[in-house]
Amino acid sequence: MKVEYNDYELVYLVREQNEAALDILIQKYSPLIGKIASSYYGVGFDYEDFFQEGRMAFIKSIYTFDETSIASFYSYSMTCVRNAITTAYRKAKRSAGLDLLTDYSDPVLPIASEAQVYYYLDRDHNTLNERLLLEFALREKGILSEFEKTCLKYYLLDNNYIEIATILSVPPKKVDNALSRCKSKLKNLNKINSSSGQCC
Repeated sequence: MKVEYNDYELVYLVREQNEAALDILIQKYSPLIGKIASSYYGVGFDYEDFFQEGRMAFIKSIYTFDETSIASFYSYSMTCVRNAITTAYRKAKRSAGLDLLTDYSDPVLPIASEAQVYYYLDRDHNTLNERLLLEFALREKGILSEFEKTCLKYYLLDNNYIEIATILSVPPKKVDNALSRCKSKLKNLNKINSSSGQCC
């Protein structure tokens, strides 16, 4: 099989029961899955456990990806991987009864394009779409303050505002306000671009 095939061609071939195409996709994305898995650590779950959770979510995403969606396969699959690993992280944290910390020195987040953000803002959000929006805000410079970014990073780990407040040693209301500002800034950005005719 030619390795020059793009993701969409490989996804099609996998759905046609082509095992070689599946091997190529797994090999291509395994380093990214590994980087996401390695950013989670703590008592009760090790790297290999997180990696396997992410790998299974990635394989599932090949079959659930909608080719007609504006989201790329990369964005969709990596968000599915992070969601699966986050769920495993939450289970491990509850089992251990501890607040497990994550190293965000080099966060690995799926990239949502500006066009994707505006598209999703005009639709009813599901969890995946909202996550893409927030990850876009986290990566773009000049949108969020440092405190808002910090709160958002923990929020994307599926911590609620009370848990984030405990981790950061700040009042819960301060965290709640910061997360609300994150979402409103995206909506305001969309309105500005819509009025200038830049929105898709």
